[in-house]
Amino acid sequence: MLESEMAEAGPEAIAGLRNKLHATSSTPKVGFMFDFRTLLPRFFLTGQETTQLEARVATFEQNTGCELVFYFSRRLGKMPLTKAKKLFHRLGVHKTKHRVGILMALGVMDRKIAIWADEGVIRRSEDTLWKSTIAKMAEHLKKGERLKALTAALDVCEPVLAKEQIKVEGHEQNELPNKPIH
Repeated sequence: MLESEMAEAGPEAIAGLRNKLHATSSTPKVGFMFDFRTLLPRFFLTGQETTQLEARVATFEQNTGCELVFYFSRRLGKMPLTKAKKLFHRLGVHKTKHRVGILMALGVMDRKIAIWADEGVIRRSEDTLWKSTIAKMAEHLKKGERLKALTAALDVCEPVLAKEQIKVEGHEQNELPNKPIH
């Protein structure tokens, strides 16, 4: 229908034409919905999930004597461990009293994970612990289970670090924030 015909047709005809257009235009039958906001670190977890993760981190810290920080970034780049080491120092994770800081960094867009731990943790753990932690995280992230990935990482580390008695007398709880940083 041309514009001149629409003007002559009146409002009822225009409304009918709009309804016909909406009925004939359809969304693709094949496809998926993807919320691109989830690629932004601040939207990686919901508010409720963040609260749950904070509580889990507090329990982890109490049981192991370690200080843990989760960091969400858009990208960790080509050398995720180098980036994690820089973040570790920039965020002050290395300043814990007994050198028991752990940084778990996630690159949301480039899908990379890196863990950097301080001397007090490394002395009592092996590389296999960190590799299995990353593998467990990746397994859940592939399924879209974000919170489960992070808590599963703690489930892998906690028994080993608690058993190795990293707890130190006089360790100050909550030297670092339990809330994820982005």
